[in-house]
Amino acid sequence: MTDPSVFEAAISSITGHVGVFGPTSFKAYANKHGFPNANTAHSISIDFIEKLDPLLYSNDTMVFRLGVSEGQRTTNFALVKCKGRLKDFFLFDSEIYDNLPIIEFNIPKDKRKYLPYIILPDLTEISFVHLGLFSGLFANALNLDKKRDIIIPASTHSTFTFSFKPHSALPDIFHHNKGQVEIDAVFLEKRGGVQTLFLIEAKNGFGNTSPKTLSKHKLLYPLLSIADKVPAEIPIVPIYVKVQKGNNGLVFNIAEMKCGDPRDGLISIDELLLERASRYFFPLSFL
Repeated sequence: MTDPSVFEAAISSITGHVGVFGPTSFKAYANKHGFPNANTAHSISIDFIEKLDPLLYSNDTMVFRLGVSEGQRTTNFALVKCKGRLKDFFLFDSEIYDNLPIIEFNIPKDKRKYLPYIILPDLTEISFVHLGLFSGLFANALNLDKKRDIIIPASTHSTFTFSFKPHSALPDIFHHNKGQVEIDAVFLEKRGGVQTLFLIEAKNGFGNTSPKTLSKHKLLYPLLSIADKVPAEIPIVPIYVKVQKGNNGLVFNIAEMKCGDPRDGLISIDELLLERASRYFFPLSFL
């Protein structure tokens, strides 16, 4: 017998094939329905479809964390049900990368500069970003005008406020109020002679049990967080990077995404789509 889901009451309230529950305070909702010990982050911060509550999964329903409640210190959440379209909220590695060839990256000279990436037993996701930028691998994959310049990205973990549509099939607009958003890396470089802002979400894909998906909000929340501060003439390009262990090296899976420009109006989560993808092997056994 499966354990009861904290979302049962909310799911029951959504009638029809498409609908929304909330936004409302998660703690207040959980207490009202007999789940006073429900963990907020575990329940509503869903980065992968593999972590989605089974009841939500079986009902084609996505959960969104929406920042703090006005005048309170609790976190808001909302559910979005789209019958038969749960996949619209996620990116699937198998659909993006599986049929692509792996290109061996030609490491620049002075290979000893990469010693720190070899001697450490485990690399963080931001280390993957630095390696991809420092080596020129990302410059190749993203077709930047300058392939060998050293690029130092900015990153942050802060609170942001913005609005978006949870799905193009719904009229609803969600307001993310002063909620935590992590931005792995953002940098400005020219491509085709145009100054372009690239925004990277990096994930560690080591091990057979690592998730094979990514929630689209992990790219769109950072995009929405910074878009109104970026000059209109500068395109913003979201990049999803998944790094896996290869034989004596690393495999960089790099997906360039596309969506509407939030500076021109509200965008929907399901608008984020694949533009192009590539796979590169970075050898780490050359010393």
